[in-house]
Amino acid sequence: MQALWYLGLVGAMPAVTAFVLLSYLNLMSDAFSEYLENAALCISAMALLSLWVGAADSVGSLGLQPLKEAGLQTWAPPAFLLSTIMCMLIVYNLTHVIGTVEQSVEQDLPLCFQVTYWALVTLWVTSFVRVLLTRPGQPTDATEMHWSTSHGLLFCTACKARKPHRCRHCTKCSACVLRMDHHCPWLRQCIGFANYKYFVNFIVYSALALAFKAVTMLLFMIKAFQMDTSFCTRLWLLSTEVLIIALGGTMLLFSGFHLFLVAQGMTTIEYLTRNEKSDKKIVFDQGLVGNVQSALGSNPLSWFLPACPPSGDGCTFPYMVLCQEDVKATKRDLAVSEMSESDDQRRSLAGSMGVVKQKNPVTKVASYRASTSQPCLESTAEPTCIEQQQDGCVAADTAGEDHLDDV
Repeated sequence: MQALWYLGLVGAMPAVTAFVLLSYLNLMSDAFSEYLENAALCISAMALLSLWVGAADSVGSLGLQPLKEAGLQTWAPPAFLLSTIMCMLIVYNLTHVIGTVEQSVEQDLPLCFQVTYWALVTLWVTSFVRVLLTRPGQPTDATEMHWSTSHGLLFCTACKARKPHRCRHCTKCSACVLRMDHHCPWLRQCIGFANYKYFVNFIVYSALALAFKAVTMLLFMIKAFQMDTSFCTRLWLLSTEVLIIALGGTMLLFSGFHLFLVAQGMTTIEYLTRNEKSDKKIVFDQGLVGNVQSALGSNPLSWFLPACPPSGDGCTFPYMVLCQEDVKATKRDLAVSEMSESDDQRRSLAGSMGVVKQKNPVTKVASYRASTSQPCLESTAEPTCIEQQQDGCVAADTAGEDHLDDV
């Protein structure tokens, strides 16, 4: 990424310098001057995008440090993200102030598009504020009596405490997070049970707002470039358009991935570790509607509003236990059933052709093992002591060590 900085500077500065010098010396014809101006405009816009990417890479690395040790440095990524959003809003809404055009991009829109634009921006900014100010949730936030005696508890060696399923320890936050999805340095906190809905709202509305801005600003640029506008105004518009397209494409893919996770009832960590070999695999799939309600709330009217978070304590979820033996037995039974059906078809074909063959009878296997959905119910049994839990613990994905007592 650091090479992009040098590429932008080395590629843009000579072209811009040559253009300025030749303009003042009047050494170019009008046709060649227009061609060189457009070339310098494109190079400068790509150079500014390269500088932004390099700055984002450098600032983003500051957010990957532990929050307690880094201090104020971890606030650099949220500040950089907020400043980027504000710059795009200024160029879009105040184009006539910073440039040589009569009206801004927003003022050039029809009334219905203006209402749509401000609705998207309001939901976008509100979702950003909600996810930034909402904590993800920790085991200490929930009532311990609801889960401390449940079967299948995990033990975190970093926090020296028990925790429910789907709870992970984050080394950046130095805490266990309920239904942890990932740690986001751009928001300076983890994304978990309490703020995951606001995070999904934020990235979805980011993709929609940026796509709206990209299309409408492109139409505005086509008209503005046909008029007598200054080089700086064209550079403002083109560089902002390039940045919006780059960010919009990224957020579109990112929001699509998380909508897929919502539909599957999985977190990012669970998706990345789905192929790990284990004797028992816990699946939290509740069907499409159940998965969406678990992540976005029970009321469909509030799914895409930055309000009404999902109900629950973030500790108990309906789940299924898939044993490795059950999976192998299911595959074996299905294979035997297919072989039996193939033998029956061959026998019937041979009988129709008048060919009689003696074969050993094949018994069709119809047994099918399936795991049933089991809610995390409370148990009156005494919890296993910490020493016994630590004996068989397995490494957690982020930090600490998890041990599955009983499923």
